[in-house]
Parts: sequence; structure tokens; C-alpha cells
Amino acid sequence: MLVIPFQVIRQEPRNAASYRQVSDIYQELGDPQKSLQYGLLAAHLDSRTPAEDWAHWGDESKKLELIEEAAACYGRAIRLNITNWKYYENRIEMLDLLGLRPLAMRTRLQAAQMIDPCQAGVDFEWFHELIKTVAQYYIAINDEDRAILALEAFVLRSKEFGRSAENQHETLIGMWMAKNKFTEAAKSIFALCDGIFVTRKCDNEPAMTITLSHGTYSVEPFPPDNDVQFHVEPTFPTITLCRLIVCFIGLGKRELAKPLKAILLNRDLLSHEDEPHVLEIARAYYNCDAFKTTKLFLETLQEWNNYCDNPEMWFIYGNTAAALKDINTAMESFEKVLQLNPGHVDARINLSGLQQKIGQSDRALETLQDYDLDTCTHLPDERLLIRQADVLFDSQKTEQFIRCCRMLLTPHFYEVHRNQDNIGKRRSTKTGFFLSNTLRVAAINAITNTNWEKFVRRLGSAAASERRSVDELDPALLHDYCLKLIECLLAKQRYQDMLIVCCYAFLQPRITRSEKSSTFQNLLYFCAIKAQCWPVAFEYVRWYHTLTNTAHQLTLPNCREVLYKRIFNAMNYVFVHSQNVSYHRYVMRSLSKSPGNHALQAISGNNSLITGSYRHALGEYLRVWNDNKKNPMICLLLALTFTHMACKKDISSRHMIAVRGVAFMKCYEKNRACRQECNYNIGRMFHQLSLTPLAIHFYNKVLADPPPLVFYTDDEGNEAERPSEMYDVRKFAAHNLALIYRASGNDYLARKIYEKFLVV
Repeated sequence: MLVIPFQVIRQEPRNAASYRQVSDIYQELGDPQKSLQYGLLAAHLDSRTPAEDWAHWGDESKKLELIEEAAACYGRAIRLNITNWKYYENRIEMLDLLGLRPLAMRTRLQAAQMIDPCQAGVDFEWFHELIKTVAQYYIAINDEDRAILALEAFVLRSKEFGRSAENQHETLIGMWMAKNKFTEAAKSIFALCDGIFVTRKCDNEPAMTITLSHGTYSVEPFPPDNDVQFHVEPTFPTITLCRLIVCFIGLGKRELAKPLKAILLNRDLLSHEDEPHVLEIARAYYNCDAFKTTKLFLETLQEWNNYCDNPEMWFIYGNTAAALKDINTAMESFEKVLQLNPGHVDARINLSGLQQKIGQSDRALETLQDYDLDTCTHLPDERLLIRQADVLFDSQKTEQFIRCCRMLLTPHFYEVHRNQDNIGKRRSTKTGFFLSNTLRVAAINAITNTNWEKFVRRLGSAAASERRSVDELDPALLHDYCLKLIECLLAKQRYQDMLIVCCYAFLQPRITRSEKSSTFQNLLYFCAIKAQCWPVAFEYVRWYHTLTNTAHQLTLPNCREVLYKRIFNAMNYVFVHSQNVSYHRYVMRSLSKSPGNHALQAISGNNSLITGSYRHALGEYLRVWNDNKKNPMICLLLALTFTHMACKKDISSRHMIAVRGVAFMKCYEKNRACRQECNYNIGRMFHQLSLTPLAIHFYNKVLADPPPLVFYTDDEGNEAERPSEMYDVRKFAAHNLALIYRASGNDYLARKIYEKFLVV
């Protein structure tokens, strides 16, 4: 029965009818799985497969519990028939079972937009629950664009069912306007709000055609011609009227905004709820440089007492007067703002700037003094910030200096973001070397998504749009203020902020081109270590290692040896705290370039030991040990490697490997002078090997040993010895010993150890 269709399929593998016949045959034979497979192949091969067929195969997949296939089939059905609510319902059910919440929510949103309620037979409550679920999800994940779509669908469905959704519509208009989507906001007001319509002056006919259908609407033509008149009923909300005026101003249609503004000013504007929205009109005029119109509008508002007591009204009025070069009026306005609201940061900054401009520098400084300016929308005058920073630094007001200096340096730090592609790629003419591109990227990554970056981008872009001059600070002063800021942040132990400032200073183009560039370049590793930002620390060490290799012949042998020791110690310090496959690859590449380098071999062995590659670690350590048989560190590392290998489950010669570990530990003990450290490491080895009697013996020896003596320089400059608590391991030995006692059930001895050695 199946032979002929299969032969046809072999000859014409793209013939959908053959697959459909095979599917039907398998269905008759009672094999639904095979029937589904060939049916899906037929559906995929035939581009004219109707939505009903896809839905059928979705149902069959659902019966066989093939959830992914069912979801895909219902998705294809929806694509071909976007109004059938059953397809949406089934696809949502399948996606929920798969746990694909984003796709399920997207399907719900599409259903809310596309379904015809009359054809589907669903009521408003069904839509309400559907859209509420979608909106809550997109708000929770901060997807504002899709949240707007969900809210729009709700407002449209409410209009369709004759339900009120004024609050949701106001929220939707506000979200559109916040994204400068003035066309969508204005169209929705005309289409979905009652109490407003537009007619042509010539024939008094409607100036726009508004069409509403399920899930959508259209307003044509938009915007209307200028020769129209607006009919606004007294019941039309003042807030919505204000927003419509702002939309027309934002669209550059001030002629259309003018009659609406006249209607607004004839209303009673005493409501405090309307004030922010009325003042948005003034802001819109101000933002499009219509300063005279802004001033006239605000002077009209001053006839109402509630606006005379509004600090925002006086602030906009002051900005308008300043733009019209009326300095005295502007200063009076800003002073009124501060009388009504002393915490108004932008008014304080603007007033100080005007005072500085007319030569009242002391008053300008006094205006800014002792106020937190972090919430401002633009920066104070740079000269004022310089003076304020100097005064605060001299008076040791560290927190205030940090805030002031951050504002002072913001326009200069913003240059890093403006020239991000060019920074570090060119040779510095003063220093004569290339900056590492990977180090630059690591420094930029350390800055990215921090509060400092948001602050610098926000105020830096405002300063750039004002074409603010950044020449007041020369590279030397810029260097000094950055260094002072780093010192203050270090004193406050704000290491993350310190690293960010250092990265900004390191990348700042004017500093990079000057002779001062090496300061922050050399500070970068220190700041990265303090902030525990290991990618920056590693990239710095890698860059410095490469630079040292390049300048290998320029250094004396003794200096070269000391320098390499420092580099490898710094590199190993990073690897101890952070592991990354790229680190190990770099070490292996460096080893291939300089074979026999003991430091790199030891570092490679350390990386392998940490990751569990004991054989590779053993090979690296033995290469170093062959030339350094009396080095206690290498002996200890070899003992540690053998001990770890002896503890593996899949080892056949466990005892022989453990004996080798003990032998290397004995070599370590002979070559290491610090007895307390030796006894602790030997005890730790036996503890790991579960030889607890020997571990107890050596831990007790640790507890009996005095702390190690370290050298230090006294007040007279002489070298002296003293016990060091930093290197005292008795507490670690006591803790391990107590663990052994507790594991063996001897709580009395464990408590005795705790009381004697581990009491805080």
C-alpha cells in the first residue's frame, strides 16, 4: 500500500500530495505518529496550506503530547488567519506548558490587538484579563514599548465595548509623549476622546476622517490643515487639552496650537492638578526657542495666584528671560524660585551662573555653597566649580569635594564617550608607546552601566548641547583634580568609584596626549586590585608584560630580572583571585614564546592545579623543580599536586602517589625556615589524606609554635623583628583540629579548642 507513494516521494521529494497520501494511509493503519510526521511534511511543502489544516495538525500534535510541534502549528495557523481566537487560545496554552513566557505574552498581546469580539463571541472581561496579564508582565520586565501596545489595546477595546478608560488613556498619552511620539498621542486624543472635533472654516465640514475598527483606528489627514477651527466642549479634560497643545508644538504646528491655547486660557485654571500640564506648554514653547511666546504665556498665567506661588513657573520664566538677555528679570525669577523652594538645584545653578556673569563671584559661590547638586539637569559655571573645589579641598570637606569635583570633571569625562572609537588607538607623541586596545576596552567595560557613567552621560550631553567650553582646565589641572579625587575616594575606601575615575582619567584624550598620562596608567593596576576588578588588572599586567618584552634590550640585566619578578607576582596575584580561560591561554602563548621561563611555568601549573588538571600541573612544576630543587614553594606545590592526585577516585597507585607527596613535603620542610607554617601545611596534607592521628600531631605542634617573626622599619629607620598576627596560622590549625574532634564525636575536646583559640 505504501510502496507506490514512497517511490513517488523518492522521484519527487517536493510533491506535497504524496506526503499527504502517506499520512492518510498511516492514519487508516492506526499509526497517528507517522501520520502526523508526513502530514506536517506535506503542510510545510505546500505554501497554500490553509489555516484549518495547520490547526488540525496542531490538535493532532497536542493529542500525542508533542507540545513544541503543536505550538508551531498554531502559530502558522494564526499567521494565516489572525482573527480566529481559538488559534490564539491553543497556542497560548502550548507556550505556557513549554514555559516560554515571552512568546506566550507576545501571542496574548497579538490576540488582544487582532481578535474580532463579535466573531469570537468574547466579552470585555475576557479582554480585560488578557490585557491585564500582558501589561503586568511587560511592566515587570521593563519593556516599555510592548507595555504601551498592551495599554493601547486596552483603551481601544474599552472604547469598542463602551467602557470608560480615561485614566489608562491619560497614562498612554503620557508614555507616548515621553518618547516624543506626538503624532500617536494627538491621533488617539481625536479618535478616542469625546468632546473635541475639528471642522474646516470654509464649509464647516469635518477636517479629519476618524475610522474605528476592532484593535485599531485611523485619523486622516493628520495633522489637519491650518485653516480649521476646533470645537472643544467644557467637559473636555483640561489635562488632555494641554497635552494636545504640547503635541502640536512638538510637531512644529504652532498655528494649530494657538487656537487651542486661547480656549485653554479662557478656562478656570485654579486646579492644582492641572498646573504641571499647563506649564508643560510653556516648556514646549521654550524648547522650540519661541521665547517671546513663552514669556507672554507665562505672564498670562501670573494672573492666577496659584501660578504665582508655583516655583516651576518662575523657573521657566527665569530661563526665558535669560534667553532674551533680560538678566535682572531672570535673577529675580530664580530668587523667587529659591524663596518658594530652597532645594531647587537648577534654579540655584542658573542664579549662580548669572551672578558670575555680572561679576558677583563671591555671591555666586555662596549661592552654591553646602548644597547637593547631583540632581541638577545642567552644570554650574566651570570657574565656580573650580573655586568651590579648591575651597572644599583646603577645608578637608571630603564628601562635598568629591561631589563638586565629579561635576567639574563631568564634561571632560564625557569626551571619553564621544571619542570612544579613537581613544588609545593612536600613538602618544609624548610617551612614545601604543596603548593596548584590550586594556582600553577593559577600562571602558569597568565604566559601563555604573552610576558614574549615567551621571557623566546625562550632564555631559547637556554640557555638549550647550557648547560649553572645556578649555578652562588645562591638562595639568585636569590631571591634578583627577588625582585629588582618587586620593579622596581612597581615603573613604570607595574603591569602585576610585577605579572608575582612574579609568576615565586614563582614557581622557587631553590627558593621554600630555606628559601626565603615565600617572593614571600606573595607578590603574592598584585601583583595579583595590576594587577587585580582575579583568582590568589582568589586561594591565598583560600590556605591561608585552611592553617589557618589547623594550627588553633597553634595561640592564639586574633591573630586568627584578622587573620580571614583579610582573609575574602581579600576574599570579590576579590568577589567585580570578580564573578565566583567556588567562590560561595567554600564559600558554607566552610560554611558547619564551620556553623555560620558570615563573610562567609555575603560573601555568597553578592554573592547572586550580582547574583540576593535575597531570599538566605536575609536568609544569617538575620542569621548574629540576632547576630549583631547594625552592620550598615548588616543593610545596608538588606535594600539594601529588596529594590531590592521591585523593582522586579513579587512581590505581594511590599509596605510591601519596608517598611521593609526603617526600616532597619533607623537602619543603627542610628548605622552609618558618616552623609554624611547615607544621600547618604538613598537618593539612595528612588531614586531606584522612590520616587524622598524624594531622592532630602536627596541628598540636602548630598551636605550640610562636607566631613567625617579620622584619619592619622602626621610627628611627632601623630594621627590627616582631611577631606578626597576619601570618599566624594557629587559628586555622585550631579550627581544623576542632573539626576532627567533632567528626570523631569528641565534642568536649572540640569545645576546649574553641574556647582557648577561637574566642572573639
